[in-house]
Amino acid sequence: MHPHRKPLPHHRPAWVDPNAVHFITINCQPRGTNQLAVTDCWESLRSCVYDLEAKGSWSVLLLLAMPDHLHFLARIAPGETISRTVGAFKWRVSMATKVRWQRQWFDHRVRDERQQLHLERYIRENPVRAGLVDVAEKWPYVFRKAPGKVG
Repeated sequence: MHPHRKPLPHHRPAWVDPNAVHFITINCQPRGTNQLAVTDCWESLRSCVYDLEAKGSWSVLLLLAMPDHLHFLARIAPGETISRTVGAFKWRVSMATKVRWQRQWFDHRVRDERQQLHLERYIRENPVRAGLVDVAEKWPYVFRKAPGKVG
């Protein structure tokens, strides 16, 4: 049995730029089982991303699905909260697929362009580090918004 963990704060302080990019990681339950890196699930994930973008909740710049977790770089819309947006995404995906999520997730505000470029490389290289492909470009479960397309 895991110890009870204190919930993570997922709020955006008032002083944070409403257009800030956030690095978000969501894990499946249980870890180590491939729930996400499957074509049908990937299509549902992308559809849920687009649905929430159409509602004006967020703008996803980069999404990469590993077998048991997701990495995002996203802008949460002004007036939305990270908790509500990620919660809506998790709920939509779980209704469309059999994916089971861990209750919490990790988020971090990206502070500048240099850090964003570092995180983009980290995300893209994740399948290589895990030994799933030999070069990042071979990993099919990645979505990247076209440069210049922000909202």
